[in-house]
Amino acid sequence: MAKYAFTALFTLFAAQALAAPSANPIEKRTPGGIYICTDINWSGECGYKVQPLNTCIHLDDPWYHTISSFGPDQGTSCQMYSDKNCNFPIGSGIGYPGVADMTKDGLNDQVGAFKCHT
Repeated sequence: MAKYAFTALFTLFAAQALAAPSANPIEKRTPGGIYICTDINWSGECGYKVQPLNTCIHLDDPWYHTISSFGPDQGTSCQMYSDKNCNFPIGSGIGYPGVADMTKDGLNDQVGAFKCHT
């Protein structure tokens, strides 16, 4: 099963997001795109990346077990996992427009990986 680390990619996208912030961080994008932040209400360190569908995407630092906001693009739904290998699902999945405050769902700082589909 292919695995992709977010560290370098999200760092790049986070820098771009800081340079040109969007008024709406969950505006319509490409299916498979994911916007994540380390703090609730789309704050803290944030990043956006289009990920391959039906593939386990494991999180590395600074994202591993620190995600507090998770927003898949329209047409995309994602299952969260507590481990890096997508073996232990948590929650019932997140679809568009996402969850700004994952503390309400008991998923705050619990996500180690995710798998998305359309």
